[in-house]
Amino acid sequence: MSSKMEEHRHYFMYGSKLKFDEDSTHEFKGHRLISHADISNPKSFNKKQTNQTKLPRTRQAVSRCLCAFLNTGSGGDVYLGVNDEGRVIALKLSLRQMDHLLLQIAQVFDSFNPPVPNYMWWLAFIPVVTSRSEVHERLDLIQEWRSLKYDDVKRSVAHRFPSHGLCWCDVTQHTEMSHQYVVRIHLKSSKMKKSENNRLCLPTIYQCDNGKAYFRNCASVLGHTPQQVVRHTRDCIENHYQPIVDKLKEELKALLR
Repeated sequence: MSSKMEEHRHYFMYGSKLKFDEDSTHEFKGHRLISHADISNPKSFNKKQTNQTKLPRTRQAVSRCLCAFLNTGSGGDVYLGVNDEGRVIALKLSLRQMDHLLLQIAQVFDSFNPPVPNYMWWLAFIPVVTSRSEVHERLDLIQEWRSLKYDDVKRSVAHRFPSHGLCWCDVTQHTEMSHQYVVRIHLKSSKMKKSENNRLCLPTIYQCDNGKAYFRNCASVLGHTPQQVVRHTRDCIENHYQPIVDKLKEELKALLR
């Protein structure tokens, strides 16, 4: 699992606005409802885990966005703990909950059809602070978490996911030290590739944990039916081979003159 952790940005200031908006490669989520099972279970969301004063009317599983980034092929980043306006609201997490989140995301990717290879994604916990004096202390906590998550004794009590109720690490959160983070989940690009002989290598189309396939369209996530996926694949093939066919036709005409 060590390859699943990356660090690129040291910290965010609470309430700051990100320098980019939601678009074809960026998605913001103010919660940590990863799977569709989390969405269907109202007990799996705890308002105390975020700084939101009320629950949003509609919540969508993070797995939809992950699936959409994979299927569109351009990759992307999902930021948990950032609201729709791009403001950092943070997720309040204990070390055990950080461990839970990493394991749950890995489990969700394994539940995709086909399963998502480990090299296609990584995750980072980015501290959220109210003053720069907190930064070093918080980075030390992340190092402590790295040690915790490889300690099999401390992980002996299995986390509960998909969540059919609060996990033990959520129930015991009040007994442990919790801090605020933005969680960045990065998906690598899987653009179509051309082989040396102009054969097309189509990207893998993934089904989400609810059995549906999703695609990214600007800042939106669209669910595709099997027929739409077939049409999408045909369009990819046509867009690749049509110029080759047209060129061959021109060469044939020249030979017949």
